[in-house]
Amino acid sequence: MAAHASAHGPATAIVVTAALGLFSTVVVLTTPPSRTWRPAPADHGDATGRLLSAGLVLLFVALAGVCFAIGGMNVWAVTMADKHEMDLLSGLLPAAFSTGSFLGGLIYGRRTWPGSNAGQLLDSALGFLAGWLPLLALPGPYAATAAVAVPGLFLTLIVPAASWPWTASPPPPAAPRRTPG
Repeated sequence: MAAHASAHGPATAIVVTAALGLFSTVVVLTTPPSRTWRPAPADHGDATGRLLSAGLVLLFVALAGVCFAIGGMNVWAVTMADKHEMDLLSGLLPAAFSTGSFLGGLIYGRRTWPGSNAGQLLDSALGFLAGWLPLLALPGPYAATAAVAVPGLFLTLIVPAASWPWTASPPPPAAPRRTPG
């Protein structure tokens, strides 16, 4: 997207990004698992079910910090572009972060990791936090582009570990259907 923004302008890049996001959403929603999966019935009498459990509320608050960091990175990228008079940085810095995230996903997916999901989440969150620390030194454009990939490496590890609480107990398999005759 950074190259596209440089070649065709930021407005076109935003439209292309939105279209790709919409297309990806449609692809996920039309897959058989998305169409057939139904959540297990809640055994609580209220409508909130497990969403207001103390553990999930704490997890959601913690993940808000991750979201804040990602949102702040986008503002920082625009500021870096203005400060260094390099428009490319407004797209290049988020692209480097995303590249780090992609590489982190490849590394994470290549093997089974030891430890509990809670331990993996804590380790990933600490790595994500530590990855931002070099950027506090306000590096120049080239160093910042390389450094912003580091927290991206850990973002992809946070997502599966953080989703564990509500995916740990999958719904029971559907009863086999009997065909007449």
